Amino acid sequence: MFSKIKLSNEDQGKTSDESSSSSSSPMEGKCYCTKHLEKIVLDQIYPIDIDQLYRIIYENHSDGCNEQGHSFTERIHRSRKIDDLITTEWKPLSDDERIELPKQMKMLSVNIMDDIDLNRIWKRECKCTIHLNHVLCRQTVTRRQQYRLQYDVGKAFVVYSQIRNESAPFSDSFVINTSWCATSTPDRCGETRLIVRFQISWIKSSLSLSMLKSTIEKSSFQGVVEYHRDMFQLLDDDLASNRIATERK
Repeated sequence: MFSKIKLSNEDQGKTSDESSSSSSSPMEGKCYCTKHLEKIVLDQIYPIDIDQLYRIIYENHSDGCNEQGHSFTERIHRSRKIDDLITTEWKPLSDDERIELPKQMKMLSVNIMDDIDLNRIWKRECKCTIHLNHVLCRQTVTRRQQYRLQYDVGKAFVVYSQIRNESAPFSDSFVINTSWCATSTPDRCGETRLIVRFQISWIKSSLSLSMLKSTIEKSSFQGVVEYHRDMFQLLDDDLASNRIATERK
């Protein structure tokens, strides 16, 4: 069903610089990012209008609900045995947040946009419980802060997320960063190109941690890849079964 820009095993995890020829494609449209996160999780074109994609993923719109009334987000979390999902409403940054966010992004080395208009940024928070098959940690509480850095209706949106896991080993030592750069495709009406990127930021250091950094980063990246794989498999199934009526312009 998808019209895909496939990533081979060698391409997945490629840095944004290494894939510069792909990101400059005329199909991509325009995001305002001046710097991208380090690794690419996926780069695909989906047969769905960009605003509809945003509503389904980030607003729990009825377009993504099944016959029982469960939203797209609820269904993907149920399928992955993720419980206790709590999501706040999107809202503009507070005065304090407009001061702290640039400092925070600089500390994490994720300065995605230069001269960003802080008055246009909206934020929401998500919290859930993830069950793990790990002897050292059976479950973890995940907190996700999401920032909508850009939303040009019908053209592009950029959502940046900071993910922190509680109770997992060394969870207070790093932050998982992801970004969604979605753009309309001018030469393919009603379709959207989505590039998801990943970067881990270390906020503490120790000798024991230094020996585990590569393992933690590999595991974190794989977790993000698997989550998005399952998410877009569900979207693919919905589109194939006509559960989602696409909006062609």
